[in-house]
Amino acid sequence: MLHLLRSNSPYSILILFILALVLKLQALNNALLPMPIAGASLYNGFLGGLNWIIGQHAIIYAILGILILFAQSLYVRGIAVRHRILANQGYLPSFVFIVLSSLHPALSSFSMALWLNWLLLGGVDLILQLSKANDRRIVLFNIGFLFALGSLWHSSALIFFGFMLLALLVMRPIRLQELAITLIGFGFPFYITFCLLYLFNQLPVARSWLQFNPKLPTHLSPWFYLPLILLVVFCLLVAGLFWLSQNFSRLPVTVRRAWQIILIALFTSSLTAVISPGNAVSVWLITLPFLAMLIAPALTSEKRSSFANFTVYFLIIFAFYCQLLLPT
Repeated sequence: MLHLLRSNSPYSILILFILALVLKLQALNNALLPMPIAGASLYNGFLGGLNWIIGQHAIIYAILGILILFAQSLYVRGIAVRHRILANQGYLPSFVFIVLSSLHPALSSFSMALWLNWLLLGGVDLILQLSKANDRRIVLFNIGFLFALGSLWHSSALIFFGFMLLALLVMRPIRLQELAITLIGFGFPFYITFCLLYLFNQLPVARSWLQFNPKLPTHLSPWFYLPLILLVVFCLLVAGLFWLSQNFSRLPVTVRRAWQIILIALFTSSLTAVISPGNAVSVWLITLPFLAMLIAPALTSEKRSSFANFTVYFLIIFAFYCQLLLPT
C-alpha cells in the first residue's frame, strides 16, 4: 500500500478512488440534502440553482460531494509536487486528505466549505507561483480576486485577507504598485456584488453577510469521539512538524517560503473555522488540505518506512473505527 502511495503510477489514482468510495460509505448511506445557510446569500443562490437542476435527491448530492473531494485531494497533491513541498511525487498528500475527510460524515458531505476549499487552494497555489510568473500583475489580481470570492462565499473567510498580505510579504518584499493591483483584485468582486444588489434593490441582503460567532463543535457523540480525533491529528501534526524541523535548513529558499505559507494557511484556516457562525463540523474541511500537506512528508522518509507503513494502515483502520462510533 505504501509503495503505491509513494509511486507516481496511474494505478495509485485508482487505488485512492476505490479507498475514497469505501471510506465514504457512511456518507453515502446517510446522505442528507444540503441546507441553506443564514447570511450566505451567494451560496444559497448557488444551491437553489443546483436544486432546480438536480432536484431533491440527497444521494446525488452525496456522490457529487465525494467526487469533488477526490478531485480536491488530487489538487492538494498537485500543489505539493508542483512547488516541491514534497520531494516524493507520490500520492501521500491525497491519501492523508481523503482519510482525514472521512473521520466524520459531515466532512464528506456537499457543503459550503467544499466549494470554499477550491477558492482558498487556488489562491494559495497562485501565491506559490509568484516567483515563477511571467506577468506578476495578472497573478496578483487573480490572487485578490479568489480570496475576495471566498470572503463573499463565507464571511468568516475574510480573515484570509490578512493571510494574503502576509503571504505576499513572505514570498518577497512587495512593491506599492503590486499591492495596489492585489487590493483592486480583492475589491472588484465586492464592487460588482454591491452594484448588482443596488440595481435589484437588494442592499438589505448585505447586512446579513458579515457573521462571526466563535464556537467549537460540542455536540459530537460519544463524548470521547472529539478528543480521540484531536489526539490522533495532534500526533500526526507533531510527526509532520518534526520532519520539517529536521529538514527545513536543507531546503531551497523557495521551498522554505512555500512551507512558511502552508503553515500560515493552516493557522488562518483553523481560525476561520473557529469564528464561523454555528458549530458545524463541515467548515473544518478547509483546514484539511494544509494539514495533509504538513503530515504527508513524515511518511515519505525511506529511513522510517516501518513508521510510515504503520501510520498508513492505522489511519485507514481509525477512519473505519470513527464511522462505527457515530450513530447512523
